[in-house]
Amino acid sequence: MAEGDAGNSFLQSIIAGADSEAQAKAFAEDAKGMLGEAKAGKWAVSEEMGQAFLSAVDEAEMQVAGVGYRVDHLCRAPKLGTDEYAQQVARHVLNALDSDERSLAPAFKSFQQGLGHLREALDIAKRNYNAADEEANQALGPFLAATESQ
Repeated sequence: MAEGDAGNSFLQSIIAGADSEAQAKAFAEDAKGMLGEAKAGKWAVSEEMGQAFLSAVDEAEMQVAGVGYRVDHLCRAPKLGTDEYAQQVARHVLNALDSDERSLAPAFKSFQQGLGHLREALDIAKRNYNAADEEANQALGPFLAATESQ
């Protein structure tokens, strides 16, 4: 991924919607990329824009929390009976939900982690913006003071 592409990829993943395990994983990877870029100082966002994004993350996390309980409940073995066939069906149901990274439970957890990475990236990006703004004010301060006195 080229420098600065994480934000673009992330926005594309949101526009596409997270309606598949691949899209949930792409969202999580893009959010992690944004976090890396923010930590490296390559990404910044104003306080106002950062807060707008964080409000959207808050809303998404609230919705995901409600679904999280249901996903956890689904990942318990269903009570279908005690005979061998019922036990085999119960194992099959569990495998369908949590057998590999493309299953519902891991894809859901990946999406949750992506939201956490996004929140952290936004917090860091806001600090980056504020630091860059302060640095510019300090660098331009003497110049601005000289022009104001003229």
